[in-house]
Amino acid sequence: MTILHSHANPHERATAHRDPPHAPARTQQRTRGRRQHAPSGRHNRTASAIEQSAAPDPLLTIAEVLGEIKVARSTFDTWRSLGCAPECIKLPNGQIRVRRCALESWLAALIEMTEAS
Repeated sequence: MTILHSHANPHERATAHRDPPHAPARTQQRTRGRRQHAPSGRHNRTASAIEQSAAPDPLLTIAEVLGEIKVARSTFDTWRSLGCAPECIKLPNGQIRVRRCALESWLAALIEMTEAS
C-alpha cells in the first residue's frame, strides 16, 4: 500500500512511504483481528456441557495440592528443586499449577516405590 505525504514545507516534494513487504495489507489486518461469533453463542451451552469441558484435566493451584497431600509450601518447593515433585506448569503470570492427572500419577508412583522397597 502506497501512501503519499506532503510535508509542511511547500518546497519539498511529496514522499511515498510503502508498508514493508512482510506486513499484511491494512484492510486485511483490521478484519482478521476481529472474532467471528457463532449465532448460537456460548450462552446456550448447558450445564452438563460446561462440566464436561472442565472435567478432562483441571489445573490445581499449589494451595489445593498442598491441602490434598498435607505438606508445607517449603517442603513442596524443596521437592520441586530436587525434581521429586509432580510435574508443574508455570503460567505467564508466574503462578504454578499442577494437572490433576499429574498429581494422581505422581502419588501412584510413590505408592509403587513404597511397595517395592
